[in-house]
Amino acid sequence: TKYFPRLFRPLASPQPDTASHLRDGMSALKRRRKHMSLSYPDDRQYHPEHLWAQPQTDGSVLVGISDYAQEQLGAVIFVELPETGAHFAQGQSCASIESAKVTSDAIMPLSGTVLEVNAALDDTPELLNQSPYAEGWLARVKPDDPAEPGRISAAAYAAQVA
Repeated sequence: TKYFPRLFRPLASPQPDTASHLRDGMSALKRRRKHMSLSYPDDRQYHPEHLWAQPQTDGSVLVGISDYAQEQLGAVIFVELPETGAHFAQGQSCASIESAKVTSDAIMPLSGTVLEVNAALDDTPELLNQSPYAEGWLARVKPDDPAEPGRISAAAYAAQVA
């Protein structure tokens, strides 16, 4: 210790929460890796409340939950869909999604009238987990204003949830 006093000084007793910090850090790393594997197709726009809006050729817009949302919800066990003909403002709850973890409101990404709901979700709500961007869509909506602000690009959404 005479020649290298800084290198060989006695170690202090380990901090009591060192193990928990390590566990927390590893959990955060696992969450980041999992989020990196999530997808956000750029053929649609996203609402900050985790729903997407995909314009269709007939002028309607499909609405569904993002991959991030389904991952956060866990196993979906029930979906309460809106009534056909109902009108919702952007930011208003349009559906209720129940998972093993929580019941959550689906927030409308644009203002419009519901033209159709995904009846397949009545019997197979797990489609929201299995195929959130295809078979797991929630509703087809006639938008009040297709250019209504308040939605963001896939890249901006991915950055928001990272």
